[in-house]
Amino acid sequence: MVKAALAAMASVALLCIVSDVLFRSILPAAYLALFVPAHLPATMIAFTINAIGEELVFRLGVMSVLLFGLMAALRRSAPEPAIVFIAAVLAQLLNLARFGVPHGWEEIIHWMLRYLAPGIVWGWLYWRYSFATALFAHAGTHLVLDPALSCFL
Repeated sequence: MVKAALAAMASVALLCIVSDVLFRSILPAAYLALFVPAHLPATMIAFTINAIGEELVFRLGVMSVLLFGLMAALRRSAPEPAIVFIAAVLAQLLNLARFGVPHGWEEIIHWMLRYLAPGIVWGWLYWRYSFATALFAHAGTHLVLDPALSCFL
């Protein structure tokens, strides 16, 4: 469980760093300002708290409801990997809907790499290991990711 969480944290952090660096030219100035060293402590606190909230609402809440709903609709007594994947994707899409829809191919690719893929990873951790594992990995990623973005952006 710990190995899986640490592997997920490292993978997601690397993916987010690479996507933000590759698409830096389209990132909003307000987003980039969050990673100025003077703002970094507040950014880390805010993003870590947000990660905890997202896990509570979108994994424990939304993903669970979607998963049970899909299982009922498909008359399955146990979750299958494909059904879990669909539930994780849909839950993360609902999470991201709060922020609006990306426009243009660059924004869509960045959005998928930076936000959709990590949410699917957290959903997989939740299903495969536990809610606590997903929560730890998501919140813990910001303790590594945010200082790294401060260096690279």
